Amino acid sequence: MGAHARGGGILRVLFDGKHAVRMERFDVPQGLTSTSAVPVFEDREGNVWVGTNLGLNRFRAQSVRTLTEGPNDPYRILARNAGGALFGYGEDMVPYDLDRHGLGLDRAGLQRAALRDTRPLWQFEWTSLARRRGTALEVVQFPGTARGLQPQALHFPGAEEAWACVGENRVVHYLRGSWTEDARITLPGCTVIAPGSAQGLLFGYASGELVLRDATGVHRIGSTRGLDSGPVTAVLAHEHLLLVAGEKGFSISSNGGTFSAVTADIPGVLEGITGIVIDPDQQVWLNGGRGLVRLDLADAINSARTGNAVSPRLFDDVDGMPGIALQSGPIPTAQLSKDGLLWLATNQGLAWLDTTRLHRTRAAPSARIGDVHFGDETLPLRDGTVVPAGITQLQIDFVAKSLARPERNRYRYRLSGVDPGWRDAGSTTTAYYTNLGPGSYTFEVLAANEDGVWGSAPTTRAFRIEPLLTQTFWFRGLLLIALVVLVAAAARVRGRHITALVKARYEERLEERERIARDLHDTLLQGGQGLLLRLHAISAMPSLPDEAQARLESAMQAAEDSLREGRERVASLRRDTGAGLDLAAALNHVYNEETNPAGTRLRVVVSGEAPRLNDAAAEEVFLIGREAIRNALAHSAATDIDIELSFGHTFCLRVRDNGRGMVEGTVKQGRWGVQGMHERSARLGGTLRMCSRPARGTDVALSVPGVRLYARQQAVAPKRWHAFFRRGRERQG
Repeated sequence: MGAHARGGGILRVLFDGKHAVRMERFDVPQGLTSTSAVPVFEDREGNVWVGTNLGLNRFRAQSVRTLTEGPNDPYRILARNAGGALFGYGEDMVPYDLDRHGLGLDRAGLQRAALRDTRPLWQFEWTSLARRRGTALEVVQFPGTARGLQPQALHFPGAEEAWACVGENRVVHYLRGSWTEDARITLPGCTVIAPGSAQGLLFGYASGELVLRDATGVHRIGSTRGLDSGPVTAVLAHEHLLLVAGEKGFSISSNGGTFSAVTADIPGVLEGITGIVIDPDQQVWLNGGRGLVRLDLADAINSARTGNAVSPRLFDDVDGMPGIALQSGPIPTAQLSKDGLLWLATNQGLAWLDTTRLHRTRAAPSARIGDVHFGDETLPLRDGTVVPAGITQLQIDFVAKSLARPERNRYRYRLSGVDPGWRDAGSTTTAYYTNLGPGSYTFEVLAANEDGVWGSAPTTRAFRIEPLLTQTFWFRGLLLIALVVLVAAAARVRGRHITALVKARYEERLEERERIARDLHDTLLQGGQGLLLRLHAISAMPSLPDEAQARLESAMQAAEDSLREGRERVASLRRDTGAGLDLAAALNHVYNEETNPAGTRLRVVVSGEAPRLNDAAAEEVFLIGREAIRNALAHSAATDIDIELSFGHTFCLRVRDNGRGMVEGTVKQGRWGVQGMHERSARLGGTLRMCSRPARGTDVALSVPGVRLYARQQAVAPKRWHAFFRRGRERQG
């Protein structure tokens, strides 16, 4: 192709081998914007670009061709004769031969070629059928009350057989000169008749249902098998597949299973289909309301199974498609001839596409990444682009380097760190992102042309979003340190507050114990002492019988024992048990204050450094140790008593004697004794173990976790058990 210097326009020269066989001229009448055409350029996709003084023009090969010499009335029909040859005709019923070799003939030549074929050809007019043999035409009227009615659907299995849906719900069958009606099929609104598998027939209805008529009977197929494509407009049975098109979409069933819808990434492209063809290369051709659609059969089956959208190839007016598929008619609007031509009946004439040629652009387009938009600013997005701090929303532009049908290019993109996988953008050429944080990102985009050929390598751009001051690492580190300090300060304040509360309650407890001790001393003990003095006076009377005097002295001895025990209890209420001394010294003082049998020795051993002790817990330990020491002095008749204190991760107190030991069950009930020691140990969360055998002595061992005994704070209340020495013994005599 080149510019015509003298006459203007451009010339296209066609060659047969090395010899030019034809020349075509394109100028203003053929759509060129101006007769001055310079330069001429062909891109890698086969488009020819011509520049003129009035604009840029594009020439591209058209895949679909219109049969300009065919029927010129509004209604065009495709039909096959008994030999499988394909013909077209209009309202005048004169057929046109659609053989590949006759495409160069004029209207009359196409009609003569068709009329030379004498094999039977079924045709129809508005209210009847006709069977043609060459120039002879035999009219076949519909039977009975169906005479004069327009058929809604037709199917011609052979030269002597025809099926028709006539009237509201009548299905009639013509065979060897006579009509019969199939009364088993009574659904209203028949729209399609198509051959099924195993010598059966399929009837489609406006209700969206199918009826299968085969040797086993009549079977309805509908929503129970997942068929939901709307009023049926086309049906095709292919091997183990059943393809059904409706006003709402396109569905596939495999091996008699449920139907599943096929979805496409071009909206509406699978609607209004009135013709379905599958060629030998397993390509599905759909003549529909948007034009001619091509799908790979395997992709369509996969879409029906998985729900993933397919990327179909749409042939429309730019590709030479004259209008859209006929939407009303009893015959399918797409037929494949034996020579590989796909013939289409449209609302603007008959058209054809050569399925033996490759209608694909194999060159995969590359993508170009344009600008990045944020706020009111726009920057070219290049590697290393820096986006200002505080930006969280971005818009990135991209486009494919394909000019064949740019509106049909499709895209996938992703942003590292944000998208887990590729995003399918369809034909959109802009990516939007929100809630982005500071950091480094890589944007990638892939493009595909109108034939679904994807680029092998994505186009990438790396950029960075600057952080705000509050988003920097060091700022967050300082914030974390400040938070830790704040929590520590709060914990310290809380600890001091708790310590003050404990101290106040402790002092309140001491005051209450001292009050109780005073009251007991001033009332019960003093009264008991006075009563005892009076009894002594009575016992000294000479007139008292000896037996009465003996009993009275026994009672006085019991009273003195009770008073002594009462004084000890009062003294224990008033004591702080040793301020200024440690736990070992306090236990040693218990030994010193008791009336010890002659010859009893005490040994105290301390292991580890004694830390400051928790007051309440230390008091419990002291009371357990005191009870063990008193029991050893009072009941064991021991000569040696050993006290061991071990300060470690676990505190241990051990009181051991070599006395006569105890027999199980001899402990008195109703007094503190051993039971009180166990109760105090349980309150401490410790373990008290007592081992004793007759004549083998007694071993009392107490273990307490250090966290329960050792003080955590330095500022604590004075230990009660230290007051054991400060106040001294308070005995009443």
